[in-house]
Amino acid sequence: MEGGCLPVDNVIGLAPPQGNVNVPNWQSEQDVDEGSIDDQGNVILSSAQDLGLKVNAVFVDNGAGDMGDVISIVPPRGTKVPRGSIVTVTIQRNPGRHDA
Repeated sequence: MEGGCLPVDNVIGLAPPQGNVNVPNWQSEQDVDEGSIDDQGNVILSSAQDLGLKVNAVFVDNGAGDMGDVISIVPPRGTKVPRGSIVTVTIQRNPGRHDA
């Protein structure tokens, strides 16, 4: 392997991203999955995948919000965590009930 060349059969992989990220203030299941952007295409919230976070999604039906709303995030929003960390996101599965 002289001159910086690699044999044809070598596979080059990318190392997982290193460092810490802040747990975002996700408001919806879509934010977690896709992130969100503004009208000019600027990233407002990064998705879990973009940040290198693993998500443990917990779906509840407690009438606390609209379908797809994020009810809670553990560790809490704004917490600095290493990339690759597991973040538990509780998401409202069914529309909130408005019993009279």
